[in-house]
Amino acid sequence: MATVNAVHQNDNSMLSNVVKGITLGAGAGYISKYMLPVQQGEKNTKEYQEAMKIIKRETGNIKGVIIDKIRNLPDKTPAQDVFIKMVDADAGNIPEKVINVSGKEVQPDASMFKSAKKLKLIKNLSPEDKMELHNIISTVNDYAAKMLKRHITAYEVGVTKRIRPAFVGLGAFVGFAAAVAYNVMKTDVKEA
Repeated sequence: MATVNAVHQNDNSMLSNVVKGITLGAGAGYISKYMLPVQQGEKNTKEYQEAMKIIKRETGNIKGVIIDKIRNLPDKTPAQDVFIKMVDADAGNIPEKVINVSGKEVQPDASMFKSAKKLKLIKNLSPEDKMELHNIISTVNDYAAKMLKRHITAYEVGVTKRIRPAFVGLGAFVGFAAAVAYNVMKTDVKEA
C-alpha cells in the first residue's frame, strides 16, 4: 500500500508541475505581449498607418485649439500678436514673384517666403518679447508633442499589442515543455 501512495503522490506532483508551467508560461507570454515594443512589421500595416494619420490630424487640431485661444485674446502682447502672424504666414498665400537682394525677380519657394516673413516679424520685438515668443512656441509645440506621444502609446497598447494572440499560447507551450522536461529529469534522478 505504501508503494501505491508514493506513485500517486508522484503523479500529483508531476501534474502540478505541468499546470504551474503552463500557468507561468501563459502569464509570461501575456506580460511580454505588452512589454515588447511594437515591431516595424506591425507599424507597416494599413490599419496602423491609417491610425497614425488620424492621430497626427487630431494632434494638429489640438494645437489649433491652443492657437485659436491665443488668437481670440482681446488684448494680446506683442509676442502673442507676432505668434499669430507667424501662424498665419505658415498658412498664408505665397506671392508668385518676389524681388531678391540683388534686385532680380525670383520664384519663391514656400519655406523661403515664410522664413523671411517670420524674421521680419521677429526683428521688431524687444528682447523680452522675443523670449515670450520663444516660450509660446515651445509651450505649444511641447504640448502637441506630448499629446501625440500619448495618443500613439494609447493606440499601440490598446490596439496593436492587444491583438498579439500568439504570445500567450506560445508562453503556455514553453511552460508546458519546461514542466515536462523538469518532470522527466526529476524522475530520472529518483530512479538513479
